[in-house]
Amino acid sequence: MEQIKTQKRSLEYPEFMHRPCRTHRALVREHVRIERARDMRRQRLLRRILLLILVIAGISIAVIAGLRFSAYNTNAGSSSRYVKGYKSVEIMAGDTLWSIADREMGIGYTDKREYISEVEKINRIDGNELHAGSYICVPYYEKEE
Repeated sequence: MEQIKTQKRSLEYPEFMHRPCRTHRALVREHVRIERARDMRRQRLLRRILLLILVIAGISIAVIAGLRFSAYNTNAGSSSRYVKGYKSVEIMAGDTLWSIADREMGIGYTDKREYISEVEKINRIDGNELHAGSYICVPYYEKEE
């Protein structure tokens, strides 16, 4: 007797079919699953954006409130501790408003341009019209006693 040789044949599909067809229900279920996942990602993204907006708004409010409180305390503290005064200063040869500001500007001023602008306004000076030997009035702050 001859032995019958059996060959295992792999399942082959025609060239136009790359994979077996799925049922319509399976396709609908997969589409629904994909849509749900997409909707959940959108919801998570919207929640994150909303949370970020709320955090930024909270930080902004805190910073603005802090600046207002800080400015209020600074002004209240400086007005009770220091008094603004004026003194007369002789102009030496080669002096400019900038060099006078370097010498005379003290506590109470942080910007030289602001100080120089005030000196020009007080003395009605336009530009750098300084003459050696003349006097100008300059502002200063001193501690209140």
